[in-house]
Amino acid sequence: MDANGLAVKFFVQKDISQEIQAELCETITSLGGRVEAKVPSTDRPERHFVPYTYVEACKIAGMLLRQIFVENGAPIKMHIHHSIANVNARAALSQRIMHSGGDPTASPQSARVILADPNTEVFQHLVKSYQGVPDKYIESYLWVKKCVEKGALLYTPLVYKNPGGRRPGEERTSFTEEDEERLCQWIATKIPYKETGGRTGNRLYQQLCEMTLSMHG
Repeated sequence: MDANGLAVKFFVQKDISQEIQAELCETITSLGGRVEAKVPSTDRPERHFVPYTYVEACKIAGMLLRQIFVENGAPIKMHIHHSIANVNARAALSQRIMHSGGDPTASPQSARVILADPNTEVFQHLVKSYQGVPDKYIESYLWVKKCVEKGALLYTPLVYKNPGGRRPGEERTSFTEEDEERLCQWIATKIPYKETGGRTGNRLYQQLCEMTLSMHG
């Protein structure tokens, strides 16, 4: 069923094996869809070509997977970088991209999106290498899942950070109220009068880091 409660129509290519065709027809009808005997002749913008594994993927997801990785009727080209080393993770990522309309087989040069592991040094290198290239995006492998869950294509904005800063897509570690209270007390002890200045100085921060390291060392 689509968003309006109408049956989604499918046409199954005849070059697929009879056994798989039978399974597809059974699954589609059980989920409320319709299998058409002929390909409709008129062009429609909402028509998509999907791999036959799409039907099972929709069943597992419990929803009709939107074709979000498509632009002007063509799949958005993506490259799965070798920094994502796990073979199973690469295969799952490739399937997820295809089921949402994208092409995961592109080269790094031709891809609009390069998917890499943000926990590797090469990720930052890729960001720096392509930051001046228009319509080129470096994304975490988790980005695909986030887009699918939101049902929309949302690129991560490029944020210029110091080398020691957070990587794109990572959350900032929040202070608890207790952390903030301790910090305020420590600063007040070191520099009791705000007027004397230095409360926002880098040296004060370095002392706090050194003290933290010695406490945990």
